[in-house]
Amino acid sequence: MEICLRKELVTDALGELRYLGADFTYYYDDKLKRRTEQITALTVHLGSARLGNSIDIRVKSMELPKIPPYSFVELDGLVYRPYAIKVGERGELKEYFECDNIRAIPNKAS
Repeated sequence: MEICLRKELVTDALGELRYLGADFTYYYDDKLKRRTEQITALTVHLGSARLGNSIDIRVKSMELPKIPPYSFVELDGLVYRPYAIKVGERGELKEYFECDNIRAIPNKAS
């Protein structure tokens, strides 16, 4: 299942988003049993006012964003892809967010 969220839906579902930081996800080589220097994704950590928690979102662009910490941000092309995994005798829903780009909202008071 894939749900594409417009800007209005992002605001309704997640509230205002603040940039907390970002890090890279590296490729793990099964044969060597360690991670390599090959970058597979960029993950940004955002604080959500509506959820009262932080969420991790994968960004398709591999550039580390030049956004000051705790700045308000908006997301371009946000997609929500939940999936289920088996945990013991029951299932568990995992949330997966991905977006095309992230940018700071200029002139918004912190």
